[in-house]
Amino acid sequence: MWAVVFASNLVGTAIFAAAVVYGHLLQPGAMEVLLGEVSHKLGYGFWAVVVKGIFGGWLVALVVWLVAASRDTVSQVLIVYVLVSLIPAAGLTHCIAGSAEVLMAVFGGEVSFGEYLGGFLIPTTLGNTIGGVFLVTLLNYAQVIGSKKKTSLAGYTDDGQDGP
Repeated sequence: MWAVVFASNLVGTAIFAAAVVYGHLLQPGAMEVLLGEVSHKLGYGFWAVVVKGIFGGWLVALVVWLVAASRDTVSQVLIVYVLVSLIPAAGLTHCIAGSAEVLMAVFGGEVSFGEYLGGFLIPTTLGNTIGGVFLVTLLNYAQVIGSKKKTSLAGYTDDGQDGP
C-alpha cells in the first residue's frame, strides 16, 4: 500500500512540476529563486539530506498523528499549516513536497534526473522513512503502555495479574 501511495504521489508531483515548467506558470524571477533553492538542497550531500529527511519525516508523521487526534477542522488546518511550514523554514527535506521543486529543475534542464534520484529522492526518502517510523513507533508504544490499567499498587493490573 505504501509503495502505491508513494509512486502515485511522485507521479502527481511530476505532472505538477511539468505543468509549472512547460506551462510557464512562474515568473522568471520566481523560477530563478526556486532553482537557487534546489541548487542549495542538492549541495547538502547524501548524509546531510538523510538527516534533514529524518526530521522532515518526523514532522510529517507528527502532523498526521495530531490531525487524526484533533476534533475540529480549524485545529487540523492550523496543525498542518504550522508544522509543515517548519520543514522549509528549518531547511528540512520531504520526499514528496521537495520533489516538486527538484523536478521543476529537472524539467527546466538545470538538474539531471540522476541528481534528483541520488542527491535528493533516495536520501530524503530514507530519512523520511526513518523519522516517520521512529516517531510512529514511539507514539504507538506510549499509547499501548499508557492504556494499561493499574491500581494504586504499582505493577499490578485490575485483573490481579502481575504487570510488566
